Amino acid sequence: QARRSCNSTIGSIFPQDDIKFLLETVSNGIEAGASVKTIASVVLGQMVKNDIMAMKPPNCVSGLLLLPVENGELLPGMFKGSISMHPTVALDAEAPSELWPDDFVGLLGTDTDDPVVFFWENYRHLLAGIGSASAGTVTILPDYLGFGEDAENSKSHSVANSYRVATIPLWFQVRDYLESVTSGCTKLLDKVTLGGYGEGAYAAVAVSSAMNDLGVQILSVQAGAGFYRLSSMNLVKTFERMLDDSIPFDGIWMFASFASSYSTSENADLANANSPEQALLADEFLAIDLPAMVNNNSTAADILRSVLSVTDDGTDNDLTKLYRSGLSMMLRSALEQNSRVPCVDLYPTDSVDLLCDALMENDVVDILETVDYPVVFCHSANDLIVTSGNLPTNLLDNPNLQLFDALTDLFPAGGHFESMPNCMVASMIPFTLLEPGGEPSSVIQFDCSTTEPTPAPTVSPTLAPPTNPTSDPTPFPTTPSGDRGGIVTLEPTNPKSSSFSLLKGFSSFVPAFGAMLLSTLFFL
Repeated sequence: QARRSCNSTIGSIFPQDDIKFLLETVSNGIEAGASVKTIASVVLGQMVKNDIMAMKPPNCVSGLLLLPVENGELLPGMFKGSISMHPTVALDAEAPSELWPDDFVGLLGTDTDDPVVFFWENYRHLLAGIGSASAGTVTILPDYLGFGEDAENSKSHSVANSYRVATIPLWFQVRDYLESVTSGCTKLLDKVTLGGYGEGAYAAVAVSSAMNDLGVQILSVQAGAGFYRLSSMNLVKTFERMLDDSIPFDGIWMFASFASSYSTSENADLANANSPEQALLADEFLAIDLPAMVNNNSTAADILRSVLSVTDDGTDNDLTKLYRSGLSMMLRSALEQNSRVPCVDLYPTDSVDLLCDALMENDVVDILETVDYPVVFCHSANDLIVTSGNLPTNLLDNPNLQLFDALTDLFPAGGHFESMPNCMVASMIPFTLLEPGGEPSSVIQFDCSTTEPTPAPTVSPTLAPPTNPTSDPTPFPTTPSGDRGGIVTLEPTNPKSSSFSLLKGFSSFVPAFGAMLLSTLFFL
């Protein structure tokens, strides 16, 4: 299937009645308690306010842009922003700009499908974005590096700067685009809410700190089941679960995606990038070129089969074979000595020192432990794919950090995928008026020289890419064209493991100007 072209709208206007029907159908059908469904109904009732227009932005800073519209018109006013980061996906077709359907009928399947099951299997990663856009925010869903327009290049799973490069130029381009296409009557405020689940939570934290440094006000980060301690608790606990074969199948292929990013020279900024002897993956997986399989649009099932072809000999499935021998030895020692920070306590300088450096440089728990804006975590103690030990040590001491408990009936108690519906409903609460004193997503009206509303474009104008985050908007053309320390843990109740279900979702990229912009901002 041909990739969608840049600078194009997708389908037609999506009416708010259809949006409400979709969200209510899905929320009422998720396997959750009656109290969860009641809360979801209240959330949706206060959130769905606007129609949505979907488009792929100009200049192919790759991602999906969802704009709130009314009666087919772009609304004048000043809008807050929302950035929805997707979990780990395998295929380019799962990138948001490719995944979004031409009509809402496609989101619920055919008459023979169970609409909730169909949506959840194919489009669940779009749920939060749909809700936030209809609530009245300018919503961006980035297509991470290695996806969308960047699909010919390598993926960069859990490499913090890659998400910044994939997202921040898109934010500034959308800001300039809106001002240009409406002659200044529709503005994107320097205020944003970010959210994501799994890899998306890690990405949201990484991007939030950079946007905060650039002067964008972070209203909140909604972080669901994220791995913030790459070099410590997450590394040790994942190895332990592979050792006792308790990790679900979903966790195996997602780990292979992560490990591949730390086993190739393509991610040149990683400390171990040019040292194949310090790749995270063992030589057997480099011999079958697992990183190339991950980067070349293989399905999750194919990635899993390739892993099992090496680890499973028919009588025993030794998943620790995935790890380079020096790393495996270090992690076994860490388990024996009850160390949760092996790259510090057991630093094997002759075997994996560069790999440890690469992992520690991409820990984001340090961001969380010093954050000065609200971060709300949603994380089940029974998650066997991403341990809740990833949570920051000072969770109870920093008033900016909160473990989701405002609505205790929504607190997740299942595995990684069983908890996703609860966390997705929780992540939409900032876009309602449920929280006293919270900042609603209402549009701020202001005087504008344009007396008529701006039609939602069917073909978006082509804009030159922004060259500086603080530069004036590009004129609108007249013709269209390290973690180092302690651990917080939650006590599990009724642990249960996920069955093998392929993640359907999205991912991202940015062109040369974005890379240059972000290299100036983040690599100097």
